[in-house]
Amino acid sequence: MLKFCCQHKNVVMLSCTAYESSRGGQVISANDDYVILDQIKYYTDWDMDEISIKQNDKIEIKQILALDIISKDNFLYEQYLKFLDNKNQIMPMST
Repeated sequence: MLKFCCQHKNVVMLSCTAYESSRGGQVISANDDYVILDQIKYYTDWDMDEISIKQNDKIEIKQILALDIISKDNFLYEQYLKFLDNKNQIMPMST
């Protein structure tokens, strides 16, 4: 399921034994042992300064307790990312 989410650039929320709270973000990598979410961008975009994420850590599959794929927040954030992607394709940022 997580590999599918990675291929389709889905946003998910994970509850796992390694963290006190759920972790969210776009699935940027997934295999049989680990998943990596783009938590840095997710929490920055949601302006959640109270959650300080310095890097997108690997999350072990065996530590996942719950996987939330379909939610209003996930859907809206996916639409926001698609909007940004389309905007960047139309008007590339100059360097």
